[in-house]
Amino acid sequence: MLTLYVNSVKLRLVMGVYSFVFGWFRTKTRQFWSVPFVSEDKRKSYLKKVIKDVESDIRRSI
Repeated sequence: MLTLYVNSVKLRLVMGVYSFVFGWFRTKTRQFWSVPFVSEDKRKSYLKKVIKDVESDIRRSI
């Protein structure tokens, strides 16, 4: 599974293109729309989620 971090209103279109061109059908998407508007502690919480997902993706690909 591939994890994408996207903050885009075009997400559905882009993912449709990616699935057609690259065959990325099993994707997990996280959207962090509030990043510019939250406290530093909340940003660190978001970053921990990103790190956890990346580590999980790496373990799965090995």
